[in-house]
Amino acid sequence: MKNLSFSALSKIGNLIEEHFNSLSLKFLGMIPNLKKPKKPGTSISFSVEPNSISSLFIEALGTETPTKPEEDALKSLLMISDSYVDALKDRTKAQVMQEISAYTHDMGKQNKPINMTKVSNIFEEKMDKAKTHFEMIAGQESHKAGNVGTAMSIVKVAENIDDNDPTVFFIVTQDDKTGPYEYILHLLPDKVTPRLWKLSEVTANYFKPGDQYPSLSGLHVFCRCKITYLPPNFGFSENGHIKFIAIGHDEFKIQREKYGLPSVPAKISKKKQK
Repeated sequence: MKNLSFSALSKIGNLIEEHFNSLSLKFLGMIPNLKKPKKPGTSISFSVEPNSISSLFIEALGTETPTKPEEDALKSLLMISDSYVDALKDRTKAQVMQEISAYTHDMGKQNKPINMTKVSNIFEEKMDKAKTHFEMIAGQESHKAGNVGTAMSIVKVAENIDDNDPTVFFIVTQDDKTGPYEYILHLLPDKVTPRLWKLSEVTANYFKPGDQYPSLSGLHVFCRCKITYLPPNFGFSENGHIKFIAIGHDEFKIQREKYGLPSVPAKISKKKQK
């Protein structure tokens, strides 16, 4: 009875490792040493891949010389994202090696030749599934990185005008990918005017159906809503665009007194989504 050799199985595992390592570097943009202390006065280098988590964060932050808290936020984003990719890599590697090993074992028991096309198909099928899952991870984590960077930039802008708890809202892209919770947490009932929040109310955790507050991580894996700042004295036009109203105008206070906090169901039926 002939099975796939340990050497051949190891080569398959190494091939998957190399593939995911290449994806990770492009996705993260950089992988800083999170344990080794830096010399005083040094900072992270930001010669990074375009459209990576690192570049999206720095672009949203608006500076290539982040403060220590901002640098720590980026490191946290990278560490979390890298952990998700590592978990996917390990699971994919185990599944590919298990199925190929099982197939060759079965062929050996039956004294049948190993069909390399079948082996290749097993490999390709699992890698295609991993690619789809990776794209979901990349989309959500990249979106979170942009919103976290923007939120930190908003804090700095607001501090310059003594706005200690900035008023924010989310710009919503309305199409077939827009989820039902965007219409509850990101827009008022007219589905045009942005719903306002204090930045202190916006959570950094992943949103769960039924949560009453929005998240920097988005409201679902395909969420593209971007956080932005509403300065004091500004409000919205009838079509939902920012406009100056008057000195002393407080749009957040007006909205909250009129609409209060939204009621967020844990489950929304398809009929209500339409």
